[in-house]
Amino acid sequence: MLWVQRRWSARDAAQQERIAAYQDLLARTMTLALRADTVRQTMRFRSGLAEGLSITLRQRRPLDSFELHDWLSEDWRPVSDAWSQVHVVGSQQAIDVADRLLDACGDLLAAATAFDQSRNSFMRVVRGEAPSDEQAEPYQAALRRMAGERVALARLARDEAGNEKVVFAFDRAMAEAEAEAVPS
Repeated sequence: MLWVQRRWSARDAAQQERIAAYQDLLARTMTLALRADTVRQTMRFRSGLAEGLSITLRQRRPLDSFELHDWLSEDWRPVSDAWSQVHVVGSQQAIDVADRLLDACGDLLAAATAFDQSRNSFMRVVRGEAPSDEQAEPYQAALRRMAGERVALARLARDEAGNEKVVFAFDRAMAEAEAEAVPS
């Protein structure tokens, strides 16, 4: 009877470890999304002639690409660690979702840092890197994709933990967007 209790205890511990890995990846990807948005806003406000003048007058120091890399790594590294943990303890379905989520994170960072190549180079220098309407949609699409993959992982974690099914706010928002898109 003692061996049965040990086996159940080991199974419970493994499930708790798995769910903790999923939770960690969910939390880490949210903070990475916030960093991506900060980088996007920084590109907008820290470019153009006004920025150059502020740096020249020593009102602001120039951005350092190595510092930016280190700043982004503060959240990218934990995301990578959490993704790796899911690969070690997660189910095959969780590994697949984690892979898609990590890919969505990369797409979000790429969309957040994209330059508008169609803008006149002179205007980019003068006015700075203001995101165009053409850039806004890919960024929003990348954000929706990342949110969708996060929900897929949360849904899977709830299912594997034996929790009841719920409707996430993301699902409601997507349903509302679809309803608005359908002509009456």
